[in-house]
Amino acid sequence: MIMMDSFIEEFGINKLGIGIREYKTALEIRANYTPIKLIDAFQLSIAINNRCDYFITNDKELKKYDQINVILLDEFKKNILLSDY
Repeated sequence: MIMMDSFIEEFGINKLGIGIREYKTALEIRANYTPIKLIDAFQLSIAINNRCDYFITNDKELKKYDQINVILLDEFKKNILLSDY
C-alpha cells in the first residue's frame, strides 16, 4: 500500500468516486460499446466525467473507445520519461 500511495502522490493522481452522473454515463458507454464490460464502463465514465486527460489501463480492448485518450500501461511506462503525451 505504501508503494501505491507514493505513486499516487508523485504523479498527482486523484482518487475519484461514483455518483448518478457516472452511473448514467457508464450505462451509455455499455449500451454503445457492447464489448466493454460494465466495470470498465464505470471506470471510463468516472474518468470522462471528471475531465481526466488520460485513462491508463492494461486492457487493449479499451483502446477502441475514442471518447478519452486511452493509454496502455506499457506505453505509459515506456514514454513517461520521454514525453508528456
